[in-house]
Amino acid sequence: MGAVAAGCAEARGLLQPLLLQATARLDCAADLRVPDLGLTWTSPALRRVLAGAERVTVFAGTVGGAISDAARAAFSAGEYTRAVVLDACGSAAVRALSEQVRSQAEPGYGATAPYSPGYEGWDIADTAGILRALQARRIGLFLSEAHYLVPEKSFCGVIGWVRGGAEAAYGCAVCRLAGCRYRRREVVLA
Repeated sequence: MGAVAAGCAEARGLLQPLLLQATARLDCAADLRVPDLGLTWTSPALRRVLAGAERVTVFAGTVGGAISDAARAAFSAGEYTRAVVLDACGSAAVRALSEQVRSQAEPGYGATAPYSPGYEGWDIADTAGILRALQARRIGLFLSEAHYLVPEKSFCGVIGWVRGGAEAAYGCAVCRLAGCRYRRREVVLA
């Protein structure tokens, strides 16, 4: 078994996926409000993302800290390939877990792009309200003083639900930060 396959197999045994979510009515009057969860947001960027949404799912999840701990230990031991593979598998698992939220649309609704505090135009400090509303400490998820999610391989955010809407594109396809050095570019093969 190669190093990548071995790292992936190890990663599977370390993942502890946990997800919290709540769907509620979205009030878009002056500010964006989710009255049932006690949340209010003022972000113009978030308002654009949630345009047309009647409901919103607020979510937070983690794949646990064991995978990050193992990646750090591998790096410290000079096992760089194993460390990179473990870290990448943890990131992929977080992405897959977050996609579960988007796949749970009610019939007749389309999903907006998932959006998280810290994305363009949405203050990262709003993370605290989402975690509080979902009681994220129940799954061992909390915020550091610098607003980083702990454990490291964790996420939180919102997805809006638009009645009769189509699934929205997201990521680099909708980001307005044109000068981002991490922007994905189309590759045209000759």
